Amino acid sequence: MASWWTHWKSAPAIKEQATAPAPPQFIYLKLPLARLARPTREALSATLHWRLQQDGCGEVVSSGDSLGPPDAQGTRRPAWWRLDIEVRALGPARQLLREVLDAVGAPEGCEVHFTEAGRRLQDLRLGNGWQLGLPTA
Repeated sequence: MASWWTHWKSAPAIKEQATAPAPPQFIYLKLPLARLARPTREALSATLHWRLQQDGCGEVVSSGDSLGPPDAQGTRRPAWWRLDIEVRALGPARQLLREVLDAVGAPEGCEVHFTEAGRRLQDLRLGNGWQLGLPTA
């Protein structure tokens, strides 16, 4: 027969396991460098980070340039500015990102990349708005 001490001691561990938060999900943004000035990048990163935290959606964890495809000589140059983001809930975070990008006038060609149900998808900003949940190559 288990003692009251053994029973009491194991109860909090069971409770902690049941209420543990889900692990964060990963989203990354790609914004075309040719259409985005450096001060705009810094302001956008700060705004996104602040809004994600204010709304309890997540946080920007890193940012930097990403290379584009090789040119005729085989050289790859920076073509995108990328932000890596950890989020708590994918749907609300995607909505918030689209709203902020629209509000700051982010350029056409912005991409929000994410994984849902094991599928790699993206939301793409075009001149007439967003196309949502497109498969990525």
